Amino acid sequence: MSLTDNSLSKWEVTLIDAGDGSGDCYVEFPKELLEKLDWHEGDVINVDIVDEQLLLTKVNG
Repeated sequence: MSLTDNSLSKWEVTLIDAGDGSGDCYVEFPKELLEKLDWHEGDVINVDIVDEQLLLTKVNG
């Protein structure tokens, strides 16, 4: 799915500590966002930094 300028929404998420002492964290995406992007458990998501912003792109499917 591709989002156009007319369909962009702002989504805020919270980083969650992994709790294993590693300093790692993860993000839980809102269900509504996952549905809009057609993302499902097991999908591979590529993360890039573009113009100081994160760009998330579904790799498979």
